[in-house]
Amino acid sequence: MFVEQDYERGGVYKRQPVQTAWQNPYAARRQVNSVPLFEGVYKRQPVQTAWQNPYAARRQVNSVPLFEGVYKRQPVQTAWQNPYAARRQVNSVPLFEGVYKRQPVQTAWQNPYAARRQVNSVPLFEGVYKRQPVQTAWQNPYAARRQVNSVPLFEGVYKRQPVQTAWQNPYAARRQVNSVPLFEGVYKRQPVQTAWQNPYAARRQVNSVPLFEGLLPGGSHFAVRRHTVLSPGVHTRAARRHDSSEMCIRDRCWTTGGPVRRAGLRAGRFVEAGPRAGRSWPRTN
Repeated sequence: MFVEQDYERGGVYKRQPVQTAWQNPYAARRQVNSVPLFEGVYKRQPVQTAWQNPYAARRQVNSVPLFEGVYKRQPVQTAWQNPYAARRQVNSVPLFEGVYKRQPVQTAWQNPYAARRQVNSVPLFEGVYKRQPVQTAWQNPYAARRQVNSVPLFEGVYKRQPVQTAWQNPYAARRQVNSVPLFEGVYKRQPVQTAWQNPYAARRQVNSVPLFEGLLPGGSHFAVRRHTVLSPGVHTRAARRHDSSEMCIRDRCWTTGGPVRRAGLRAGRFVEAGPRAGRSWPRTN
């Protein structure tokens, strides 16, 4: 048999029945054997979710504030329930400013600023984090540099980045999957970009590694399967006639297959006479 609640005793009650939040959403602070010790501190409180009471995050089961900002055992709050609850979660105790133990998973859609603090993510030092969630450029265009298992080795070099097309981010062409810049202007494996996406991307295509201006690696024995596309003006500027150790770009370009003559526009591709007329690669004679 339940004991009637005495509302005239000023907030102190002796043994109340168990009420769930579904029965009475305001009964969460006053339950069985709950007696307020002093203002803000209670013995044995029920679990309140942020949906029931957004201010109940600091007062939960066996949660007693040790000092300002540090609490023992808080309930799980997702960013959808309370976007400010990311710093205070189950078993999360701030060691020092910016370092937390076990935080919930927050996606960039829920909170675009939560990318740096995720499950089991502890910052080793400024800018280096262990295990971050996957963010696409659509969710956060600035999240390309920090992805799953991506740890910056030094400035500008990252391990495993997601695929970004030029439509999502026109500046992401230089940093793609497994692309590690060797030095300025030289990259390993870039995606295919058409001139419509980036008019300056003609010289850098898939598996094309420019060593320096006008030359491709390897020499005559190096077989280029996908040739770099160049304009006639670049052919004229990049041509080297008497170099047997390195092959000019014009000798590997699929548009000409040989020297660019001064006759203006050609009648078509591969129209030069000779035993190799009609093809520019591979060299069989």
